[in-house]
Amino acid sequence: MKLILVAFIILLALMTSAQCQQTAEDWYSKGDLLLNLGKYNESIDAYNKAIELNQSYAVAWSHKGSALFNLSLYNESLKCYNKAIELDSKLAPPWSGKGAVFANFGKYEEAIKACDEAIRLDPNLAKAWYNKGRVLSMQGNYGEAIKAYDEAIRLDPKYIVVWISKGGALYNQGKYEEAINACDEAIKLNSSNPSCWDIKGMALMEQGKYDEVVKAYDQAIKLKPSNPGYRNNKGNALYSLGKYDESVKAYDQAIKLDSSDPVYWSNKGNTLDKLGKYDEAIKSYSKASEIDANITTSMLTKGNSHYNAGEYVAAIRYYDEAIIQDPKDEYAWYNKAMALRMLHRDSEAKAAYTKARELGYSGTMTLMEMTT
Repeated sequence: MKLILVAFIILLALMTSAQCQQTAEDWYSKGDLLLNLGKYNESIDAYNKAIELNQSYAVAWSHKGSALFNLSLYNESLKCYNKAIELDSKLAPPWSGKGAVFANFGKYEEAIKACDEAIRLDPNLAKAWYNKGRVLSMQGNYGEAIKAYDEAIRLDPKYIVVWISKGGALYNQGKYEEAINACDEAIKLNSSNPSCWDIKGMALMEQGKYDEVVKAYDQAIKLKPSNPGYRNNKGNALYSLGKYDESVKAYDQAIKLDSSDPVYWSNKGNTLDKLGKYDEAIKSYSKASEIDANITTSMLTKGNSHYNAGEYVAAIRYYDEAIIQDPKDEYAWYNKAMALRMLHRDSEAKAAYTKARELGYSGTMTLMEMTT
């Protein structure tokens, strides 16, 4: 009787263990479903339930690491990947995940080693090839990156992010037509990814196909209206088309979304200058210089452009802005003197020229020539 009772207890323990294992698998499956839907916090909760029921569930640890990675919680993600590897060192995905984390930490050598280990364990793991390509791209090794991306695409032709990344690498190589083709492949798979349109737009910009650039960025903006860079790039294309009023509107929209980027203010200034709205242009340049003094190093160049076009009043506006930024800029004072002289404002020209000489200007023009 005692023997039967012991056997029953053992059988009950085994059944309970099997039920717990199944429950852990159910939570793991739920976690994967939520992960694929982009519900990362919820997926982490599900993986935690699976791990509570089975602490040695290596795959659950690995996928929890992926969810954390997508939330940019890289340190926590790395801990999960390391735990998965500790439990099963032959599991390829956590090695690939470690490669992605190391890449974000700027530890490129360690990242490549981790990706290579994943590939050694599972040569058919497209994610490992993608992550390796990503690391190589971050190192500027675009040729090798494209080879890795191509291998990922061979293994999984519908891997959209790889097509996008390949397009980016080709763009950085100056292979604009090939970059556009890669983006078009991504668009065929999923036209609702704004990154496809962004890279395509940049490549088209380099080809001078400005009308198509505007169309590409219209798509990108439709998909992600909160991205100010898309509106700025659309503004650049409109500027190149000579559609300055529309260009200003695009820059204004970019500034509304992010007023802290000096490039947007500077680009708006350039466009206002083309429209002859010099006071407004200088205000935009001034705003850019408040954010980043280096962004307005083009003030002298802009002034010189107006000077060369015979637009001396406009030239003086830019020289004055350069002087506001750097009162000790001898060339700004000298150039202002030249513009004033062309307007026959001789006393002002002489004062500006004298200031330039005081600051160290040693050009050949004499003070006598300045007053004639």
